Amino acid sequence: MINFITDQNEKLIQENRELQLQYLEQKQQLDDLKNRMKFYDQKSDINADELSEALLLIKAQKSQKNGDLSFLEKVDNKISKDLERSMRELQATHAETVQELEKTRNMLIMQHKINKDYQMEVEAVTQKMENLQQDYELKVDQYVHLLDIRAARIRKLEAQLKDIAYGTKQYKFKPEIMPDDSVDEFDETIHLERGENLFEIHISKVTFSSEVLQASGDKEPVTFCTYAFYDFELQTTPVVRGLHPEYNFTSQYLVHVNDLFLQYIQKNTVTLEVHQAYSMDYETMAACQLRFHEILEKSGRIFCTASLVGTKGDIPNFGTVDYWFQLRVPMDQAIRLYRERAKALGYITSNFKGPERTQWLSHQAPKTAQPSSTDSADGNLNELHITIRCCNHLQSRASHLQPHPYVVYKFFDFADHDTAIIPSSNDPEFDDHMCFPVPMNMDLDRYLKSESLSFYVFDDSDTQENIYIGKVNVPLISLAHDRCISGIFELTDHEKHPAGTIHIILKWKFAYLPPSGAITTEDLGNFIHKEESEVVPRLPPTTSVSPLVVAPTPKPRQRVAPGDKKVSFVDIAPRESSVSSKHTKY
Repeated sequence: MINFITDQNEKLIQENRELQLQYLEQKQQLDDLKNRMKFYDQKSDINADELSEALLLIKAQKSQKNGDLSFLEKVDNKISKDLERSMRELQATHAETVQELEKTRNMLIMQHKINKDYQMEVEAVTQKMENLQQDYELKVDQYVHLLDIRAARIRKLEAQLKDIAYGTKQYKFKPEIMPDDSVDEFDETIHLERGENLFEIHISKVTFSSEVLQASGDKEPVTFCTYAFYDFELQTTPVVRGLHPEYNFTSQYLVHVNDLFLQYIQKNTVTLEVHQAYSMDYETMAACQLRFHEILEKSGRIFCTASLVGTKGDIPNFGTVDYWFQLRVPMDQAIRLYRERAKALGYITSNFKGPERTQWLSHQAPKTAQPSSTDSADGNLNELHITIRCCNHLQSRASHLQPHPYVVYKFFDFADHDTAIIPSSNDPEFDDHMCFPVPMNMDLDRYLKSESLSFYVFDDSDTQENIYIGKVNVPLISLAHDRCISGIFELTDHEKHPAGTIHIILKWKFAYLPPSGAITTEDLGNFIHKEESEVVPRLPPTTSVSPLVVAPTPKPRQRVAPGDKKVSFVDIAPRESSVSSKHTKY
């Protein structure tokens, strides 16, 4: 398009030049004619009139001589007409030239504007391209930096994987020597492989109570202690004589700190037995449970005291045992990961109730709760569904720790029912569902109208027995009127202070039908009105209620192996002395 306009412009300029040349030639001729006319008008004394008369005379004379002089007039007319025609042609040509020049001017102005727009567009595209180039270079620099970081991480991970796959990292240290420790006990440097640690249990001393001192005839008894930790062999302290024996015995165990070991530390206890030696024989005097779950919350040496319980039962408060334990190498990350996994697994297992669990719970109900054949035949058997959804805002007695809550309750004449333990949670989600088949007889109706169902929330990590986090009593009279009980109830501790909330649902599977002999609200009103009208007072009739109807106070379960989880207290019995041979690190 631009080339076409340029060619046309050049053609127009060439035509303009030719027209200007023609115009100048015609103007030159016109000027010559005017000069000639001027010569005749100005330089001679003859004016135009006189010249005209002279010409006429000459014409007349020539016409007279020749007979005709009219050609002079024709010549003058022809010259005048040629001049006028030339003038008109020049004017027309000039006008056309001016128009063409104006058109050319307008086209050049338009082309200049187009070129200016193109130039601005080119500049904008160039600027955009430069900005894109800068952004691209910046992104390339960033990607190069990220690739360097990723390469460094890959090299680090490769080194770690290589170390894990082809080698082990040893931990070498000298155990610290306390003033009261024996130097010969730590005479070698301990080499720990990856994942290994050194768990130490130190039995300091035993303090017997005054009753033991009074009951014992021996003023200086000879005693020693035994205990077995994890899967290691039985340990025996030195034999010490005296009423306040100080054993100062330390046992060291080379352990792999994995989930199995940490679960054992959290859930299990170690039974320590105190024996009295008689020459070649000995007798077990007392026992206690050593707990190590605090190692998951604290670091360093943890000092504890355990209460001894006599094996014969005549002296319940036998004395105390002072001991401490520790992990020599701090493993906070492994313990923290185990606690997080245990918390997550607690939430998962709390929502699962397999058929074996339901079958086991169904066998725990006493025989009195089983419906009789008559009730079953009459269709008077019903099922009460009790669901514990969750608890909120629970607080442990130790303010810096999270509780390990579980709920215990006892309905009617069934056995105690306890939920799963949710480790380390202030807002546990239990979703515990239990079904109780009950016959709709007078005992059940009387129980529903007169009793309340008590729910106790215990902390499994609390070492003090029979202390609950919170308690709530739910009246059951609404169930006697075939109404569901559902809602969030406030828990209170043993000092009647608010201790959180619990979400409970109690509902019948079928419609509840009171037995034929049950007292309705209308009958009760008539009975009270009749009693008031009588003058002679009467004693209220005695009701024979089974003692199993009264809900007992639930007790915290003893923290033993998961398969042995119980609600009531565990009787501490002396363990058998025969223990399988296991490895021990002294």
